[in-house]
Amino acid sequence: MEISLDRMKAVIVTAFKKNFAKFDGRVSKNDFWNFLVGMMIIGAIVGGIFGAMGTVGRIIVSIYSLAILVPSLGMYIRRVHDTDKAGTYVLISLIPCIGIILLLMQCWKDGNPAENEFGPVPEDTTEMPA
Repeated sequence: MEISLDRMKAVIVTAFKKNFAKFDGRVSKNDFWNFLVGMMIIGAIVGGIFGAMGTVGRIIVSIYSLAILVPSLGMYIRRVHDTDKAGTYVLISLIPCIGIILLLMQCWKDGNPAENEFGPVPEDTTEMPA
């Protein structure tokens, strides 16, 4: 698995431009983790800059959180599809304390190396979309 700023940027741009509300199909382990790490970095920057600004800052952080909700949910669902689980598996994250750990462990697993009921084997995003 390769995490790099260029790949992270390509995956994030693709998630927002082409796959904003895409919940079908599969996403590779590499693309998923590049997206997740990228969103964590951006979230830390947004939270660090605006979090201490009072009400206006909290509103900006809330807008950012809402903006990434749909693409993030789509990435999680497509990632569990790659591991032969139904998209509803992401609901396991609602279990207090342990749920998100179980979901991340599932997302860390290698995907099915062959086509499955959710689609063909996903390819890594390697370049910026046009």
